[in-house]
Amino acid sequence: MSGGIVVLALCNNACISSEMALEVFQKAASRGNDEVVKPLLSKYCFALSVKEEAMVCAARNGQLNVLKVICASEDWSLDSLNKAISATKDWYVLAVLRAKKAAKEESSS
Repeated sequence: MSGGIVVLALCNNACISSEMALEVFQKAASRGNDEVVKPLLSKYCFALSVKEEAMVCAARNGQLNVLKVICASEDWSLDSLNKAISATKDWYVLAVLRAKKAAKEESSS
């Protein structure tokens, strides 16, 4: 059974608190476990600052799949995207973030 299925089952049965979900979310984002990040993002309303921190952490650690999940969860500000861009040296992560930033700039003009 994958980690995401287990987490989703626990969330649906109210077996984990919001505090525990937050801790698991942060660890999963930093470790690149998108199968855990995705159901937690869909089930819990984490503060935008928490999601931004997770996005920057995923960028810093080159966690492309987690980054894609987190990027898709919000309409990120240019400031948030720039923070993530400045945190990474991974070319694939940079490409995703720059594309997201370009789309944001285009929609703002």
